[in-house]
Amino acid sequence: MKTWLAVLGLAVLLSLAACRSAEGQTETTTRATTVATAAPASSTTSQTAAPAPTDLGALIEQMAKPYPDGDPRYVSSNPYDYTKGNPAFDAIVAMGYDALAGLEADLTAGGLGNYLDCIAIETITRCDLKQFPQFMWADARTFATQWNSYLKQLPSLVEGAFMLSSYHPPKPVGIENLGAPAVPYVITTAARMGVANESEVVATLHSLLTGSMPATTMAEFAQLNRVAIERLRAYVEDR
Repeated sequence: MKTWLAVLGLAVLLSLAACRSAEGQTETTTRATTVATAAPASSTTSQTAAPAPTDLGALIEQMAKPYPDGDPRYVSSNPYDYTKGNPAFDAIVAMGYDALAGLEADLTAGGLGNYLDCIAIETITRCDLKQFPQFMWADARTFATQWNSYLKQLPSLVEGAFMLSSYHPPKPVGIENLGAPAVPYVITTAARMGVANESEVVATLHSLLTGSMPATTMAEFAQLNRVAIERLRAYVEDR
């Protein structure tokens, strides 16, 4: 009797072991099948994903030909018309001060593309050189010369804006036309000479310095926007 029970128990144990082995093989096969099926989908996704161009050089090349071949907008002789509906131009302007060095480096010849470089620089810095008789330009090469001259004279231009005022402390005249590069020098001059209409000047600086934090005093504005202000100062003085 004992021998028979022992044989029966051994048979049950062997049966359970066989079932567990079969379940493990099934699970392994299922996992392998799932991985093998998913792999091609992942490969296809990585091959078809094409990132949008964000390289400044590529955008500058695209900026001169923003529309499809044969587009009637190409008949315009006004370069400013080519800034409208121009994704590359908009992307460059959105880069802000980061795009300035690359745009300046591209000012090597004439043509539409280089003219658009000039417009992009003026748009980013919020400064229209043509409003100043001494800095007029008609092509990219002239712009490059005039832009450098403007930046070199900028501290004196800001000083002149304060000196034109008949008030003491002065009310600087025309700083809104000098563009963002003038902001560091307006702050420095105001700290030295004082300023009568401080809240108005601060509002003007806020409008010129893209992305700046608003403030109520010159000192507060300078502190809140210290990094951007010093970056513009370095840009001006790197001539």
